[in-house]
Amino acid sequence: MENKEEVSVQDKAMMLQYKIKEDPLILVEDEYFTITDKLSQESITFRLKYVQNIIFEIIKNHYGKKPLRIIVLKARKQGISTFVAALFYALTSQLDNADTLVSAHESEAVDYIFKIYKNIHENFVSSNFGFVAPELKKNNAKVLEFEKQKSSIYVKIASSKGIGRSFSPRFVHCSEVAFFGNPEEVFKALNNSVPKSNNTIVILESTANGVGNYFHKTWRKSKSITDWNGSGYIGIFFAWFDDPTSRLPLEVDEELVYPERYAQDLMSMKKRFKIDNEQMKWYLDTLEQECDGDINTMKQENPSNAEEAFIASGSPVFNTDILYDWIEYETKLHEQFFYKRYNIVEEYGDYKLRLGEEVGRFGDVEVYQMPDKKWQYLMTVDNAEGVEGGDYNVANVWNIVSGEQCCNYRFGDGDTLDFAKMCVKICRVYNNALIGNERNNHGHAFITNVKNICKYSRLYKHAEDDRDGFPTNVSTRIEAISHAKRYFNDGYFKIHSLDTLKELATFVKYRGKMQASSGNNDDEVATIWIAAYVLEYGLLSNMQFASNNAEISGMVTSNYFDKMSRANTKPKGRRRVTGY
Repeated sequence: MENKEEVSVQDKAMMLQYKIKEDPLILVEDEYFTITDKLSQESITFRLKYVQNIIFEIIKNHYGKKPLRIIVLKARKQGISTFVAALFYALTSQLDNADTLVSAHESEAVDYIFKIYKNIHENFVSSNFGFVAPELKKNNAKVLEFEKQKSSIYVKIASSKGIGRSFSPRFVHCSEVAFFGNPEEVFKALNNSVPKSNNTIVILESTANGVGNYFHKTWRKSKSITDWNGSGYIGIFFAWFDDPTSRLPLEVDEELVYPERYAQDLMSMKKRFKIDNEQMKWYLDTLEQECDGDINTMKQENPSNAEEAFIASGSPVFNTDILYDWIEYETKLHEQFFYKRYNIVEEYGDYKLRLGEEVGRFGDVEVYQMPDKKWQYLMTVDNAEGVEGGDYNVANVWNIVSGEQCCNYRFGDGDTLDFAKMCVKICRVYNNALIGNERNNHGHAFITNVKNICKYSRLYKHAEDDRDGFPTNVSTRIEAISHAKRYFNDGYFKIHSLDTLKELATFVKYRGKMQASSGNNDDEVATIWIAAYVLEYGLLSNMQFASNNAEISGMVTSNYFDKMSRANTKPKGRRRVTGY
């Protein structure tokens, strides 16, 4: 009888081993793992939280059917790294020849994540199910190598030389991607090393760190699970209120106290996302205790939606509510291929726009409003310094009556004379537009090329010294940005270029100076503040831009801009654009 019971136990163990070998995800789903609780430092059963379970269900439903590529935009402290560690440990420890690569942005994070993996393994070995745990061959240098399975887990810093080049991991976890120092180089290597087979999983996760970086670009290209067709990244966003623990109980008769400075915005957020009082108390407490009362830090660390997460990454100079609307609105138009690119061609001595290659997908300039003989236009230019990785040479054309951004031209590496020649051609197309450009540094060469080589004389003259170009100094820069903020916030400037909007979103105030946030440029923003200054002190006061049309000339007054700013409204609604 005892032998039968002993055989029965062995059979059960063998059946469990076989079951787990066939489907390692059982280890996560059926709670075989224990982890160390952060607060108590005691071992607790690893149970999937709400946000972790959403990712797990996607993986469970699609693993083995399609190559899984997932990008997670999240609030802080939602346990994504712990979940991925449990998931990838389960797979790597049970499957043969199934390596995992984990990459984090800094050494401290690498140490922390490796500790999670090591903790899961050691607890699993010492548990009642230790007979299922793999035998370690190596446990050092941030590597767990499993003897029998010939599988390993490597945890490395993202800046490691040759990361991902020496082997082909089936499972990849990149943590806090938005803070990687060299993401393009890292992912060029990883994308070529991870097989495209159906049994591979790549998970990128991060809090936001501004727009325009690798993480933001990848997020914008991602698709929701309902729109995903098996290729590209599945985008998953978790707001702070998606975490059921993000709440604090209220005392009897306790009323919420909002910071006066943000009261209206916070009450609007509460209503918009149907946030209850306990959640709101948690938000207000976290804002004060963990973010020092800085609402922009709070929005970045604990965002309510994806747009807020990216735009709040810094202390934005321009009105973020308007930026939410415009980026959402214009992203949808760009996704629908609403705007076309054109080449500048010469016909019978005149310059014209001709639709670019592939029905306007490629061309010299992106056009948002075609030239019209009845309007007058202003081109503003920001000249690059020629530093590798620095700003572009940028030119934007504006309709001075409507404030419409008519076209955008970005010129990278190349002869500055070529840039000047193209700018003049664009000005010819737009009714001999007046050029306003910065005259400091490389701006001098641009002015010389435009006047002496291209024989174009319609340049903005600064009233105070009657010299060509906008003189950038501390005083004029602050004043110009102030006018740009007013024109944008009041609705005069209507901006369509995503490059321009992106730079507005990453133009922040840091240590008392308004500038591009780390890793971003401000060439597009410069064209806006130059336009605002020229409009305020040049076109409006001195009427350098006299129109042949008497009716239009009469409209272009300072009072007109006040009327326009009140009349023009930003796009309505804040629809979720997948992949923003």
